[in-house]
Amino acid sequence: TCTGVTGAPSNQCGGSASQNRNCRAPSCPAVWGNWRSWGGCQLDCTRTRQRSCTVGGRPTTSNRCSGSDSERRTCPGDCLSQEPPNGQPWVSWGSYSGYGLCTGTGTCGVGSQTRYRRCFYLGRPDSRIGNDYCTFTYPQTQASESRSCNRNPCPTQSTYTWTIWSSFSQCNSPPGSCQGMQTSSRTCINPVTQQQVGSVHCRPGVDTRTQSCNSCSTGSQPPTYGQWSNWGNCGVSCTRTRARCRTGSNCRLASDWDVDSESCNCNLQQCIGRC
Repeated sequence: TCTGVTGAPSNQCGGSASQNRNCRAPSCPAVWGNWRSWGGCQLDCTRTRQRSCTVGGRPTTSNRCSGSDSERRTCPGDCLSQEPPNGQPWVSWGSYSGYGLCTGTGTCGVGSQTRYRRCFYLGRPDSRIGNDYCTFTYPQTQASESRSCNRNPCPTQSTYTWTIWSSFSQCNSPPGSCQGMQTSSRTCINPVTQQQVGSVHCRPGVDTRTQSCNSCSTGSQPPTYGQWSNWGNCGVSCTRTRARCRTGSNCRLASDWDVDSESCNCNLQQCIGRC
């Protein structure tokens, strides 16, 4: 405004009474436009649609809008009943897994092991559909395959083996003597099944061994016995026996007695009818 000395409006000022400059209007928000129509069904049995990010009705970069500029969904209906695009098959076999354990009957010999694969929509390995679709699309193919494998080899006669020897038994000596014999044994087995087999499979070799032993403890004497009994009658075999009891025993067990026998003269006619 131009004013005079007295402060009253005046038209005596030089220049323009106004001034202009460029300025920017308030920023418009970025918003998504409408979704476009769905595209065609692809080999992975999905279809997509797009939308654009706009500012003031004009397209801009998608990162200025929150969310995704595309959307994918499974095609409506059963893709496998429809004609695939470009004449290509809808489905494909996946890769085989590793072979499983070697199994079979018994515990040894040749067995079999199997590996598997599954059918999926082409381009979507995470999809799960029935394997029948792939066996129909690709004849002469299967969801699994097997191969022969070797388990523990079955033993032959040369592979049977002896167990270790058992400890020797207690010393078995005749009455009145410290000198006796004791035995130890072992068993022929199938090394795979650990089952016992006949000793003939481990020959040469024996399943029993013996050794001399002393049944008396160090410094001890052989057992002592009482007086012999009178000789018994002469038996059918023309022998007679007598016995004596070991000192310190109760004379009730067979091992408490020492028995002796000798030949005797007998009249066989006496045995006829009663022997």
